[in-house]
Amino acid sequence: MIGATLSTPVAPSYVATGKDPTAVHPHHPVIFMNAQDAASRITESRRALKRKRLNANSSYHPEAWREALEKAGLLLRYPNLPISLALGFDAGVPPISITFIPLNCPSTSEHAVTFQKIIENKLHKGRYIGPLTQAETQALIGPFQTLPLSIIPKSGKSGKFRIIQNLSFPHSPDHGVHSINSTIDPDHFPCTWGTFAIVSLVIARLPPGSEAAVCDVKEAY
Repeated sequence: MIGATLSTPVAPSYVATGKDPTAVHPHHPVIFMNAQDAASRITESRRALKRKRLNANSSYHPEAWREALEKAGLLLRYPNLPISLALGFDAGVPPISITFIPLNCPSTSEHAVTFQKIIENKLHKGRYIGPLTQAETQALIGPFQTLPLSIIPKSGKSGKFRIIQNLSFPHSPDHGVHSINSTIDPDHFPCTWGTFAIVSLVIARLPPGSEAAVCDVKEAY
């Protein structure tokens, strides 16, 4: 995302910023934009956004989770899990009233080619909608808040990178804007950590035929 702003200049939604020759620099709105074409883009984006709301493109199978929870007698305890897997989880973030677009981290310019390829791959797989200008995004969803992006090498995977989104930015309120993390009540999302002894005991008590898997949580972000 280009520029740090609270206004509504037209800007690409994901390009790298900085002094690198491949970086894109802010530009003024194009006053002779074809209105019919702009209307067509907004219409197409609205349709894509509607499809995204109906199908979050999750690798999980919400109906299978619902059946498993019901079979285990846990559906009443976790009634929102299946629908959240299908439509997305509500973390309790309050409505955003001011558009806030901070600069990306320098690493997105240092690895501009790789960064661009990752973005294009996510667009191709339907994980992103766009690209959209700031004005077009506001026309679709109203005021919005972006997060500074950075790109880092994947541990143990030579030549592979991952994109990081800084959910704790800004670290202190900026023009009335708070970080996403600071608006989430941690008491609503408790996390329990098991010691080695507890985990070993759980594994030892598993019935015959049980299977185990190791997941890299960082890969989800």
